Amino acid sequence: MTEKREKPKRAGRPASSKRLKREDCAAVAIRTIPNLPQVPCQNPFADIQVSGDNRGVPFSIRLRLERTRRAWLCFCPQCSRRVAVLYFPPGAVEPGCRACLGLVYASQYRFKADLVDFARAVARWKTLRRGGN
Repeated sequence: MTEKREKPKRAGRPASSKRLKREDCAAVAIRTIPNLPQVPCQNPFADIQVSGDNRGVPFSIRLRLERTRRAWLCFCPQCSRRVAVLYFPPGAVEPGCRACLGLVYASQYRFKADLVDFARAVARWKTLRRGGN
């Protein structure tokens, strides 16, 4: 009887996954929106109209903002989470946050071998920096 050998598992998601990556979407950081209300302000909430272009597709959306101690945050139009960045999938006019769009990072698709090579390079750099050979 012959035993079946299992293939070694790789770190990260399978390369064949069809999930949309964050890097493939247009991102709108709330802090970069022009004409945000000045700080300090009496009301920590604001409604603003934002218009623009998502890779050739025009959009115009109304956003509800909230001022925290450090920054303005936006309520996601799809799931109402407070977020600092909204993403537009390719060709979309309605933005969403990473959670409701199901976005993943490209780094989640790296193989374990790539990470091991990176760790070795960092260790070598630290050795050289200390004056080692």
